[in-house]
Amino acid sequence: MSPLLLADLNQSALLAGGVLTVVFFLGFAIFASRYVKVGPNAALIVSGRKRTMQTAQGPKPVGFRIVKGGATFVWPVFEEAQHLSLEMMTIDVKTPEVYTSTGVPVMVDGVAQVKVKSDEASIATAAEQFLSKTRAEIMEVALQTLEGHLRAIVGTLTVEDIYKNREKFAQEVQGVAATDLLSMGLEIISFTLRDIRDNQGYLEALGKPRIAQVRRDAVIAQSQADSEATQKSALANQAGAEVKLAADAKTQGGKRPRVRPPEVQDGPAGEGAGDPRHGRREGAADRPPGQGNRPAGKGA
Repeated sequence: MSPLLLADLNQSALLAGGVLTVVFFLGFAIFASRYVKVGPNAALIVSGRKRTMQTAQGPKPVGFRIVKGGATFVWPVFEEAQHLSLEMMTIDVKTPEVYTSTGVPVMVDGVAQVKVKSDEASIATAAEQFLSKTRAEIMEVALQTLEGHLRAIVGTLTVEDIYKNREKFAQEVQGVAATDLLSMGLEIISFTLRDIRDNQGYLEALGKPRIAQVRRDAVIAQSQADSEATQKSALANQAGAEVKLAADAKTQGGKRPRVRPPEVQDGPAGEGAGDPRHGRREGAADRPPGQGNRPAGKGA
């Protein structure tokens, strides 16, 4: 082969190699851009091709497929992918004045936790309802549904029923609203009654007898406690006094009585009287000297 022909072949090979390289990287870039990943908190709705989905009513032909917590390749031109959030939505439910069954106007506030249900049929239903809507618009739809059921249930109860059985009231609202929300692909996780109030003072009047009773019971209990404390203190003082008297009596009973000598006992006036150590008889000191014990009648 001539050198000119070899040079042409080399140039053609290099050109073909360059084209293949470009095609490879271009194909990889297209594949990477169309390979869509989705987290566990969202669902990917890929529409554009027909498929069959199992529903509660049986197989149903649809024009989309659902991917949860994974990844899929979205064919260019033929398919389109959109995300649908499965995250929790916290909704504050507040009602204006609503008349109860007894004609008392009250205002009820609650908080609800709502989300798109995670099963495939519910995701498909929610996609039909909310795929083009924002999160705020979905929350507004759920809020209107909850407020309507809340007002309806308040109208069937008395103030006392709502006030005393808050948990039961909240469960009733949740149960009634769940049916309507489920028809939109949503589920209510919880509903909590946060506040009940009125502008007529009705709730305040309900609490006054109970407050008065509690205060009265507290005064009575304090009086009884003071009385018991006084009685116990008196008993303790009496017991202490008895113990002290018993101790004093025991101490005095153990001592021997002190006996004084006879001269001390007789005193100064009778000093020496009856003492055997004195040899003189009584009255001897009154006789004159020299007149001893002479026999009577001599020299008289």
